[in-house]
Amino acid sequence: KFDLEKSKKRGVARKQVEEFQEAASRDVNDPKLAEMGRKLEALDAELGGIEPGEKFSAAEAIAGVKFQGLVRDYQVAVMSGKGGTNLVDIEKRLAESAPKDFDLAEFKANVAFHKLANDYLQAAAGSGDASALAELAKQLAAAKPKNSHALLGVAMKILQERSLKTRDYDLAAKLARTSVDATESKDLGALYVYARTLFEGGKVAEAVNWQKKAVAAAGDNEDARKDMEATLKQYQEKAGKK
Repeated sequence: KFDLEKSKKRGVARKQVEEFQEAASRDVNDPKLAEMGRKLEALDAELGGIEPGEKFSAAEAIAGVKFQGLVRDYQVAVMSGKGGTNLVDIEKRLAESAPKDFDLAEFKANVAFHKLANDYLQAAAGSGDASALAELAKQLAAAKPKNSHALLGVAMKILQERSLKTRDYDLAAKLARTSVDATESKDLGALYVYARTLFEGGKVAEAVNWQKKAVAAAGDNEDARKDMEATLKQYQEKAGKK
């Protein structure tokens, strides 16, 4: 029942949809979009869906492009710290155009967390406001983003980022521990990073205990278990020399 010719046409049509979206991202008011959209909608009807089971709508596609543009504009405005009234306007338009499945509050919280983490890392590297480092560290330690894995990324940057002039191992451990608690001590990544922050901070005995939990969390994943066991051995050897 496979229709080879229709499959080929769908492949060509998908590329045309990409071209349509790219054109819209450059200029949503481009007069060429109307004709491109009509042709794609006609082709969609002919094929019974460029994407089987879905109906292509040029208007919806353009709305999606506009929304993604607003998402990027909001992120840039927040991260630059110079949003001002422009940020208020972008936020209002985001709320008006957000798809039903888009959690605006969660999105804003994620952007705010990344802004906080970025400000802290810049201050720790000496390229930001060094006088605000203590306050930023305090705010970061109290942060509890919905996606707790975001904390692990910051913790690892504190451990590994070469540009940092201030390396706060206690803060890294707090961030990782928050992720461990949020995942009920069952997430392999969170356990591994927490043990790593303890080890790098000189708390080797504690690192050994938590790395054992990481080994257990690896379960039947043989490759992950081997990696966790190798790290555990490293920690145990260090503990034995103390």
